Amino acid sequence: MVSSNIVFGTGVIPVKITNLHKSDSSKTCQISPCCKSRTGLRTICKSCEEVLQKKDLLKGLPINKTESHIFTQEQDKALKDFDKVIEVIGKIPKSEIDYTKICGSYLVVPDKQQVKMFKKTYKVFERGLAESDHAIVVKFAPSTKQKIGILTSSNNVMVILQIVYEENFNQISEIPEITVSQKEIKQGIGFVEKLEVTNISELRDEYNEKLYALVESGEPLTVKIPEAKQEEEELSFFK
Repeated sequence: MVSSNIVFGTGVIPVKITNLHKSDSSKTCQISPCCKSRTGLRTICKSCEEVLQKKDLLKGLPINKTESHIFTQEQDKALKDFDKVIEVIGKIPKSEIDYTKICGSYLVVPDKQQVKMFKKTYKVFERGLAESDHAIVVKFAPSTKQKIGILTSSNNVMVILQIVYEENFNQISEIPEITVSQKEIKQGIGFVEKLEVTNISELRDEYNEKLYALVESGEPLTVKIPEAKQEEEELSFFK
């Protein structure tokens, strides 16, 4: 876990941040046709350093650090066909979606090359998702890697919220059990309601901008964090 602080004005809440999702190791890899060696992100054979054309690369599945299974053309075609299917599994109440398990999102738009009838079907489906209290559970496999997701509607289009598999979800044991009264809950609600409405689309990556500014200026980066108040003073933040 990484120590951090939630900062609002002069108030500060010390917290720790951790990634809830483990990486899935079942990724395919690129194989050079010359030495049958992995190429990594660059299209260069790691064995003989020959520069390769992307169209000539083979597809493989790592077995261990040095060995890979190389897919035949028939297997590769079957995997690509698998990519084209979004399989509907069932439904889930929107109120039961666990947002801690969402690890990505995909936009799902109608295919412009399809006839008007399919575009109409898409819109009927999208409106149904928007008005329903349920979302749809799906399986899909972009880049030959099966994922699970929640198909729902947002801003008049369909989206898939990718959900991490249960075995790749980090169970956190450091969440403290703290009891609060209804009065204290209302204080928390009051603090949230006092904040100004934010247009997320207008936000910029200020951290990245400061990094480039540091490279140019050579000056040290300073971030001022208010000192955390003692426990008996905590609730004064919300008044």
